[in-house]
Amino acid sequence: MTEQNKIPEKILENLRPYKQFKPVTCLKCGYSGHMGVKGNIVRGTYRGGLLR
Repeated sequence: MTEQNKIPEKILENLRPYKQFKPVTCLKCGYSGHMGVKGNIVRGTYRGGLLR
């Protein structure tokens, strides 16, 4: 990771409890940066065949 892309230590401490994190933008508050991921939500999966 280059010096420009290095995550500040304060933010890394907040991310430690999470197994996974990724850069995102919050649509509610406008924060743009790394956030911890609790789990992925998969919606609208289709398991059936064709309807007749």
